[in-house]
Amino acid sequence: MAEWSTPQMAAAAAAAATVGVVATLWATSATGGGDAARALWGGGSAGRRGGRRVVLVGAGPGSADLITVRGARAIAEADFLVHDRLVSPELVAMAKPGVTLVNVGKAPTKKRFPQSEINQILVDLATNAHAHYKVPENASIVRLKGGDPFIYGLGGDEVMALREAGLACEVVPGLSSATAVPACAGIPVTQKGVATSFTVLTGHVAPGEPGAADWAHVPRQDATLVVLMGVKNMRKICSYLVSSVGWAASTPAAAIQSGTTTGEVVVRGTLTTLADKAEQASLASPTILVIGQVCDVLEPGAVIPYAQLENLAKASDGTSQASSWLPAPPRNIWGLARPPPSEEAEK
Repeated sequence: MAEWSTPQMAAAAAAAATVGVVATLWATSATGGGDAARALWGGGSAGRRGGRRVVLVGAGPGSADLITVRGARAIAEADFLVHDRLVSPELVAMAKPGVTLVNVGKAPTKKRFPQSEINQILVDLATNAHAHYKVPENASIVRLKGGDPFIYGLGGDEVMALREAGLACEVVPGLSSATAVPACAGIPVTQKGVATSFTVLTGHVAPGEPGAADWAHVPRQDATLVVLMGVKNMRKICSYLVSSVGWAASTPAAAIQSGTTTGEVVVRGTLTTLADKAEQASLASPTILVIGQVCDVLEPGAVIPYAQLENLAKASDGTSQASSWLPAPPRNIWGLARPPPSEEAEK
């Protein structure tokens, strides 16, 4: 990547209108570019007061360009990157050369690491007690988690484990899939005159089973229900809401797979029909359920899907009306010319 002079970077920073522009500035700064980009991104590690640094970073709902500015900076500064399975490879690619990757991803049917072991990995890295890695005194250890660390992300467990070891950490919130995925699919979780509140529940345990969420007290009037990790139990959830909680069978509902990504699939129906439609579409994890009248507030097509945005941006023959004004979302949004870090360092 060509180096920019400080005046060029300052001018570009002032005029930046897209994430891609800002991120390119950071990529330059991370490799030694000028002071303007460092100022734009808050000074980076210059403000660190010594000792190992542990940062829990929310990766956002799916698309790499929905990471926060602070989260992107933390990834680019990481010496050790402990990441989940569903984190975008483009975010992992932001890490600097020589970073040590530790993949602790958990699949729905086969857990690679129990949470207790992930907690211990963080503690061991932060105290230089890990059996396989030597961690320098000034190392930056980033725990990259999908969505927001504190919304069904077990981030609290990890902070408590660090605290029990006498350690403190930083937390960088992430954009939660509970609101971002419906929004990008054209479903506002609240809407004046339609829904004044929304409830977020986890659906990995079916209603009525031990450890299930408190489905019986979910509000029904002027409310929206968002269910994370509920694709496996979708039919049971829809049935229970009608038969045991009192929701109308005709209540609009939607299932969104791989939201905010180019693989996004949106299936719409009602509490009666959604499970069948989702099965016909072969929806799988990660899928979010949205239930309530807000599903019908905006007609399909009112919000351009991410996959269509990318296709429009790639159009070069002038046939797309949107291609002339739509900023292209680069495949490598951070301006990095190199490939992702090698997976050989993963344990």
